[in-house]
Amino acid sequence: MKKRNILALVLALSLVVGLLAGCGGGGGSGDNTPSTAPVENSGAPSTESGGEPSADFTPVAVPEVPDLGGMTANEWLVAQTDKKPLSGVIPTHLESRADVYKGLDQVDLNDDHVVVGWLSASLGSDFFTERERSAKEACEKYGYEFINFDANFDLTTQTEQLENILTMDIDFLMINATDIDALSIYYTQAAEMGIPVFCTGPSSAQDSYNIVTTVLSGSWATGFEDGQYTCEALWGQFPEGLNVGSLIAKVGDADSESRVCGFISGYLYKYAELAGTPYDTRWDAGVIGFNTWVELRDKGSASIDGILNMLGYVTTNGIDPSTAAPAAAELLTAYPTMDLIVCETGSFGTSIINECIQAGYKPGEDIYIIYCADGEGYVNDYIMTGEVLCQGTNLPYPCGEDVIELIHDIMNGFDANDLPANSYTPTYVITKDNVEQVYTPGDKFAVSLEPWKIMTTEEYNAANAG
Repeated sequence: MKKRNILALVLALSLVVGLLAGCGGGGGSGDNTPSTAPVENSGAPSTESGGEPSADFTPVAVPEVPDLGGMTANEWLVAQTDKKPLSGVIPTHLESRADVYKGLDQVDLNDDHVVVGWLSASLGSDFFTERERSAKEACEKYGYEFINFDANFDLTTQTEQLENILTMDIDFLMINATDIDALSIYYTQAAEMGIPVFCTGPSSAQDSYNIVTTVLSGSWATGFEDGQYTCEALWGQFPEGLNVGSLIAKVGDADSESRVCGFISGYLYKYAELAGTPYDTRWDAGVIGFNTWVELRDKGSASIDGILNMLGYVTTNGIDPSTAAPAAAELLTAYPTMDLIVCETGSFGTSIINECIQAGYKPGEDIYIIYCADGEGYVNDYIMTGEVLCQGTNLPYPCGEDVIELIHDIMNGFDANDLPANSYTPTYVITKDNVEQVYTPGDKFAVSLEPWKIMTTEEYNAANAG
């Protein structure tokens, strides 16, 4: 890291110039302008992840879990009214939803012409197009008709599409909801018409909604897996704490907030384990991670002393790759002492790498980069070359073809009346050690490590017992 100090000086001067030119605002405000001054660099990353710990490294004591008023950490997290940072954090025991009407009793199991209505929130990225493509191919496999609409992230448009599709002769309805709560009246209407409804993320559904289930990524979990791997890979190399900057789509978005919150929680959980003072559960670290993220979000920076220095974040105000480049440049200018960039999604992939190179950094050596989602192919290519440390998964296929597989099971007699309101897709972290196992160069996304089926409530409770 011979050129790190020079880069820090140049970028710091750039920041001063920008501030004098009138660049203001705060990272916690949701705009593109970070709020905090850079923190002293704790030391340059090693040239190879998993290198030897620094000679002066001694793990610091991890924070104690605060008083939770008699609740377990999981109960405390579930009870939070601020749900945006906790997508995928649900109780370890779920109540039955068998008494919620879903229209399943009106399904004609002898119907030889099944029609599936599919409403996409957007088709503006590979994730959305792959999800829909996989669902359409699964319909073709079973001879189902597939009718699809794209709302382009507009609630009014999707509402009109819903009203239109419910006048058609459809048997099942899948909604990638632009606003899952605002559309709830249509779930009831469809169920009463005998049209079972399935939803997909990013936001979770309430137990009372008249839907079969919502299939979505547990965004907190993808960040958590990334955090654990990052801590282990860089263990001992940053004795004063790892300096982290984050690039997210926007504050107020469940994916954006949950992925960074999960990263903080996973990093702390693994740190405690490696330090020999483990937390009882991941949820214990999650409480501290939640509080740290809220401070970062609302005040512009936060830290867990000697472990993580969350310098700040920049928002892209969207997932379009074109929005990531200027935001990445801004992040690099604002926080030249970063050791690690946490990117919310693989949609930002190439832009981040290019901006780092243009600023004089060599990704994987001068600065580390991780992605909290989505298992995208070009990010996997960067993992293979060592330019990216890891990538969490939020694969499109469980939200696409696996929903059609569930519909096929229902048509063959499966009782889907008691599924959880929210069924979270499998999560793992892609690294240099497993990338060739799950990804073939040229593919748009990685594949699941193992087959996955949506659990019933009873199966979920059994899996989480104890």
